Amino acid sequence: MKQIKTITVSLILLLIMSSIVWGYQWPFDPFDKQHVITGTLGEPRPVEPAVPERFHKGVDIVDRGLIGEGAEVYPVADGTIRKIETDYIIIYHGGIPAKIEYIHIVVDSKRRKNEEVTKGVTPLGKVDGKRHLHFEEEDGIRNPLRTPIGLIGLEPFIDRADPMVSGFDFWIDRTTTELPDELYGRVDIRADAFDPRTDKDGYAAGARNSIYRIGADFLQNGVAVGDSIEHIRFISVPADINFPRIYDKEIDNDTHSDTGYYYWVTNNPFAPYSAPNPEDTSNIWWNTKQRIDCGIADDARINSEAKYNDGQYTIRVTGFDINARSNFYEKVRVIDNFRPLVQKVTITKDSETKYDRGWTFDGTYLNSTGSSINELLGSGTYTITILFNEPVTGAALSIDTFDSITLTSSEPANNQKTFTVTLNIPSGSSFHDGKRTMTISAFDLAGNQILQLTSSDTQINPAIPDF
Repeated sequence: MKQIKTITVSLILLLIMSSIVWGYQWPFDPFDKQHVITGTLGEPRPVEPAVPERFHKGVDIVDRGLIGEGAEVYPVADGTIRKIETDYIIIYHGGIPAKIEYIHIVVDSKRRKNEEVTKGVTPLGKVDGKRHLHFEEEDGIRNPLRTPIGLIGLEPFIDRADPMVSGFDFWIDRTTTELPDELYGRVDIRADAFDPRTDKDGYAAGARNSIYRIGADFLQNGVAVGDSIEHIRFISVPADINFPRIYDKEIDNDTHSDTGYYYWVTNNPFAPYSAPNPEDTSNIWWNTKQRIDCGIADDARINSEAKYNDGQYTIRVTGFDINARSNFYEKVRVIDNFRPLVQKVTITKDSETKYDRGWTFDGTYLNSTGSSINELLGSGTYTITILFNEPVTGAALSIDTFDSITLTSSEPANNQKTFTVTLNIPSGSSFHDGKRTMTISAFDLAGNQILQLTSSDTQINPAIPDF
């Protein structure tokens, strides 16, 4: 029985491995060699003004010998001709691939509808004046190039050319307003990216193809924060109506820059399109104000509820080719949805707490939290610690009757939330006796001043008791 079980498992594994490595041959001779790819699935077509946009639903192939016009085209698998026109043939191959269109060819005059054809043997025709074969599988439902493991495509194929992300920018969602510095609310990310064309050996062949997939990540101090975004992945193409959900048309009415194409990274072109419905699920965003454990449409009321706390972030946009080679571009930006506040102040002497008070903000009021300690301070050396709820700059402290006080922080620049200072109260003098008031000021990284209480609220500047 052990031997039978072993044989069964071996057979299953063999079948699985076969499904992974098996593909179909190329439509040009030599059939077992890679040919030149000059256009990929999902590229914008056309890019001329006043012409309805659509996605490129196949790949463009030039024969390995670069004959171009006149190169003989053959079936990639056995099948039956279902349709013949002057410049293309549709063949049903059965199984995978099922239906393939061979377009931009001068069809061989011997070919007939319902004719059985043999892979690599039956000539379908020669490449016409377009100088490339448009090879389309199942109306763009599948990418003819080798896609994730287990999906069958043209074999062999390798892409040795790194994709390129040349830059990206930020926009207020569903507007034409760019966000140059601070980010807030619902943000669209638009990236400039491309994948080079590949030659017969998979190396870069100049010009540009569409990126295979592209996404964004958000980091703070090198640690990922929130959720990665990756909606654009050309395993297949979305409906043409979703074209503007992927590609942006710049002022010159084109979908590409001087280097690549403009991609709306934050949109989901494979979700239902229902413009101008504001709940259109294909036109989505990165919500920098998103509430923890809630959907992207749910805003936090205060900073402590936010998935992305106010502060400095590194935004990374990464593009991938179909062989998982990648390239990324990073920008550092400040997220600023809330004004900063003093979260806690403590005064200690020899590890004994003499003063302890904290505050929270509920979106309307600044409130004191927890039980506070407020003991008399005698002569001696004290440590004052101030904690802000987000990184700040320009933190300053003044106490009436005391000279200039300098706050310091051991945290790195642009990440400083905790500040300390040593306060010396001399003995033998009554100059500082009485109730003293601390005044704290600071600005967040976007330049907003800390919250101050109104006269009807609890006093924000805590009072030092009698010395």
